[in-house]
Amino acid sequence: MIYRPLLRWKRGEQTALTNLVAAHNRVVEPLLTVTGHSYNPLSGDTVDAAFDARITHDAVRLRLAWTGHRASVDLATLDPDAECHNGQHPLSRFFDALAGRWTRVQF
Repeated sequence: MIYRPLLRWKRGEQTALTNLVAAHNRVVEPLLTVTGHSYNPLSGDTVDAAFDARITHDAVRLRLAWTGHRASVDLATLDPDAECHNGQHPLSRFFDALAGRWTRVQF
């Protein structure tokens, strides 16, 4: 049996996943909803550094809390027009950070 909790990826939920015992990690496959972050680049810019940092931070926290275990991630609330540094799409930024290629916002 698999337990699929629906989580909004708040700090308490992150802590709960981190503190699960190994036997439970094998049967829990959470669906994590990463809440939409506001994307407000300065006038004339296409990049919002705070947005980049939040996307990266969410992914790094997931990697640290749930490495080696299965999860689904819902990123549907992200602004479809958002752009990260170097023209990177926010989904690419998230999954690069999840894979460990970004540990903090790098400019």
